[in-house]
Amino acid sequence: MRKLKKILKPISVIVLVLTFLCLYGFSVAYICTGGKKLGPLTKPLKQFVFFPFTVQKTLESKEIRGIPLTYIKKDDSFKAINKLKNDVYGINSFLLLDGDAWEIKLFNLRTDSSVHSWELKKSVFNEGDGHLPFSNSPPLHSLLLPNRSLVTLCNATANLFRLDEKSNVVWHNTNKIFHHSLNIDTDNNIWACTSSARGLTKSNDSTVYSFIDDYITKIDVETGKVLYDKSVSDILIENGYISYVHGFTNRVGSKPGDDPIHLNDIEPVMSASPYWKKGDLFLSLRNKSLILLYRPETNKIIHFLSGPFLNQHDVDVYSENEISLFNNNVTSIGADGAAAFVGEATSTSDSFGTAEILVYNFKDSTYRKHLKPHFDSEKIYSFTQCLHEILSSGDVFVESQNNGTIYIMNNDNILLKKQFGTPMKHMIEQPNWIRLYENIDF
Repeated sequence: MRKLKKILKPISVIVLVLTFLCLYGFSVAYICTGGKKLGPLTKPLKQFVFFPFTVQKTLESKEIRGIPLTYIKKDDSFKAINKLKNDVYGINSFLLLDGDAWEIKLFNLRTDSSVHSWELKKSVFNEGDGHLPFSNSPPLHSLLLPNRSLVTLCNATANLFRLDEKSNVVWHNTNKIFHHSLNIDTDNNIWACTSSARGLTKSNDSTVYSFIDDYITKIDVETGKVLYDKSVSDILIENGYISYVHGFTNRVGSKPGDDPIHLNDIEPVMSASPYWKKGDLFLSLRNKSLILLYRPETNKIIHFLSGPFLNQHDVDVYSENEISLFNNNVTSIGADGAAAFVGEATSTSDSFGTAEILVYNFKDSTYRKHLKPHFDSEKIYSFTQCLHEILSSGDVFVESQNNGTIYIMNNDNILLKKQFGTPMKHMIEQPNWIRLYENIDF
């Protein structure tokens, strides 16, 4: 009997250890695949499992080297150009080194001098669940107003601010999640890209599937109050395009179909033409590779443009019968949103090697590539973000956001080529939807 106990005791220990390891392994796998039903053990076990990754991330982070998250590696072979003869002003945000505030600066691109700056402290943010995505959710596309006040949003958060000349908060709208662009219309109201979660329930069970729906939102510039709010999904469905909401989608992030629209620009039409009316809106839907001309007063899609652009940004009125857009030229094939086929060709299409500005002519329904030789020679490419601006001279401003570079160019020359921000420890700062002004009344 004693011999049997001696044999059974280590076997029992091995069985218990294996059972524990199996349960632990199952729990880890369950949590890593999104499981949330282990009760009070879920959160501490998840923190324990991911602790080594947290340590690795901390050791590799920019902050531990005193570099803000908004910086990327500097290209030491980059050669700057500045041939500007006229003043061109930009407005953009910069994360201060202590990380507690953003400086929003109005600066002269010709002279590299600062004209005025505002400070937006994180202490006034509405953090919601405490999560600030996109490298501390920088202020984007800040809009300069009379008397040196401005309106700015903090990307993908419930924060839209109007600041006065001395950075005091005039109003703070936390009703919506604001992202991407801000543009002013002929009535001096602001059109903002906003979003909120919507849920779908399967008919045979109670499971709710949520997705991000985008909205076109009009804001009173004086009060910050919402004057108009319309779902882009509803616009598509009510105009007979339900398949563009529910029929197919892109895989973005960790979930398939959780961001089917991805509105990234609202461009108000400021004057009438044979193809649009004053008050119409051009909408850029990145994850559908669509440009819509929408008329809010009748809830009608007037024009529906699909391709040859891919995952585009920033639609602008180019002339009385043309629009321009920044074509990121990015495929949606691949894990976590997309794969960039830089410099490679497929059997069915040309190379995805560079981005491009496309100009669409409503008169003859044709597209042309604008300034393509410069895009090719400079290898201008950005997986996400980006914008362009046509100046009164015909020169074109280009923000290649992912690379941290900006340009001003025309058919003959590149007038400005600059790595953005102040270099620090072989790093440079990324721009955040720079807004340009050719004349400022300061």
